[in-house]
Amino acid sequence: MTDCYNRFQQLAFVNNETGVINQDDDTVACISQTLSQQQETLRQQINKQLLTRQQQQNQHYQKQNKQPQISKRPAVVISEKQVENTILRPGVKTYAKAAANITNTVIVTDSMCRSIRNTIFNSYLDTSKEQTTIHKFPGATASQIKHYSAYCFNENIPTNMIIVAGTNDVAYDMNNGIADPNTIANRVVEIAKQADSNGVKNIFIASIMKRKGEKYKCIIDDINLIIRIACMQNNVYFIDNNNITEFDLHYDGLHLNATGTEKLAINLLKCCSSYNPYLLYDFDQR
Repeated sequence: MTDCYNRFQQLAFVNNETGVINQDDDTVACISQTLSQQQETLRQQINKQLLTRQQQQNQHYQKQNKQPQISKRPAVVISEKQVENTILRPGVKTYAKAAANITNTVIVTDSMCRSIRNTIFNSYLDTSKEQTTIHKFPGATASQIKHYSAYCFNENIPTNMIIVAGTNDVAYDMNNGIADPNTIANRVVEIAKQADSNGVKNIFIASIMKRKGEKYKCIIDDINLIIRIACMQNNVYFIDNNNITEFDLHYDGLHLNATGTEKLAINLLKCCSSYNPYLLYDFDQR
């Protein structure tokens, strides 16, 4: 290509005065065609080399990133029906029957159950038959607990529900000077009605526990009496916490101490069908 270019320079040169190219037309045309062909051939060779190099690099990267072959057992795909009929070992129950026999019990409560741990509570139950979940809402009134309970129906799908509410309603309403036993009792009963409308089979309402102060005694007794009557009318179980006295209260006069916590926990456990009273544990674990 260099020889052709030199030959082209000899035959074609520019007149400095006129700026006109002096050249042999035939020769220049021949050389130009030869140059174009050689340039095209060189371009093809370069492109081919670049393509080859790119392919080599890709193969190198693929070889580096290639995962090692690990022999695995083939994945077995089974249907939902096969899972439900799978025999559990040891025993003869299938998965579907075992899952269907577990009773889900939900406890919705204010801070009165703050010292009862869910794991300790379940340790008194046969968890192959029944499991309990405690949802604590400290400081919540009965209306607020009703609002929060909507989450429990979708999340836990309970068979049984235990309601411990109303204590904060007494304090708030009395501080505002509008404490009415019927109003507070109806708020608690509304939680039970909501549970019944969501398919809960067995519903329990715990009585409001005593607290220090003579001004609370009469209204708490009245509320508990109204709740007891409402439970009889609505096929709801009533939990009597009358065994919890002022000596079972914390120094704040409201929450329960260790003995009070144990009494309340036992009262709630008696609502569970798989309760084993011979298991001993300290409920007041903080």
